[in-house]
Amino acid sequence: MNQGNTEKVTPILWLEDQPITAEMCMRAIRTNGELKTLVRELMIEKIVDAVHLKEEEEAQLIKARQEKKGLTDKKKYEQYLAQQQVSEDIDHDLITRPKKLALLREERWGPRANSLYLKHKDRYDVVKYWMIRSKNENVMQEAYFRLKEGEETWEKLSQGLQNIEENGAFTIGPVSVSNSNPELVKLLKDTGKGKITKPTKLEGHIIIAELIEIQSMMLDASIREKIMRDEFKTWLDDECSKAMEKMRFEN
Repeated sequence: MNQGNTEKVTPILWLEDQPITAEMCMRAIRTNGELKTLVRELMIEKIVDAVHLKEEEEAQLIKARQEKKGLTDKKKYEQYLAQQQVSEDIDHDLITRPKKLALLREERWGPRANSLYLKHKDRYDVVKYWMIRSKNENVMQEAYFRLKEGEETWEKLSQGLQNIEENGAFTIGPVSVSNSNPELVKLLKDTGKGKITKPTKLEGHIIIAELIEIQSMMLDASIREKIMRDEFKTWLDDECSKAMEKMRFEN
């Protein structure tokens, strides 16, 4: 008879009549490739635990959220917690988390926002352009020459061509360069304003495009906030990668 470790393992939750242990949860997380998500969440939890709000500020945030969602009635709030499958403590943590993260970003990157803006200024430019795409290379070659020779306008082009991607020719933007495909942005810049790009394969399609304008954005409140969020994401991704490299399992 096996005389190994017979210590009783306490379940952390139940699925109907089946007890679920921490080991079973971890196995499911690893099996489904969600370990990175778990590490990220644990890192964020560690970060916000180190940020403290005044009691009055925390109470105000909780009260505002309860009023907004119509949860001031105790019974309704208890029903809400049951539906969300969270405790009151977890719910309060979720309510205060955005404020705590905002304070952290401001403290760590706020004083450097101006220098970071100057260092990465091109990221915050906005771009506007015409573009059509199709998976048919011949169609796109025809579209390219029609536009290049002035035979068609962007507005009318798709009406006379088959196999053009749904929505036909369309304008995009103004949209942040950082939220655009970097290959497309480079293609537009290299081709120049008002000139038609040659048919180019991009993301599984053949595209042609024309740059309308690229506009530099001044450092205002929205750009400043984006800078701090971008820096936080980069830092958090790096911390998570380091943590995963050092990770070890009991079995």
